[in-house]
Amino acid sequence: MRESTPFSPAGQAKAERILRLAQQAGRRRRWRRRCLQATPIVLLLLATVATVLRRPSASPTAPTPIATTPLLVVKVPLVRIERIMTDPTISDRLRMPTIEPHWERLTDDRLLDLLAEARHPAAIAYEDGRAKLVYIEPQ
Repeated sequence: MRESTPFSPAGQAKAERILRLAQQAGRRRRWRRRCLQATPIVLLLLATVATVLRRPSASPTAPTPIATTPLLVVKVPLVRIERIMTDPTISDRLRMPTIEPHWERLTDDRLLDLLAEARHPAAIAYEDGRAKLVYIEPQ
């Protein structure tokens, strides 16, 4: 490995000048990037303010009403709680009838016959001691 040699006084001054220039360039780039990020927000705020200021305001010399009538205040209860009587047999009438599950055990030959009748011909392939159902594409 090379040992680092210290700079001469002129070299140290040059290195410090380069460091200052790099730091200034970094600050300028950071400032520019932050301004570019803030620009859309500032434009949106300006557009909002301009829109609000453009709206026509109510006329300052609005006519005063000649005569007013008192408003009728009707007190209506906010919450009304009632008991509703329901038919006690409604759940029995609306219940879906339970259907007992029903299935049958098929042999391989019976399964292949039923698939052939349904126009889905198939075959059984045995691989590694396991049976796999293979569908036959009609041509």
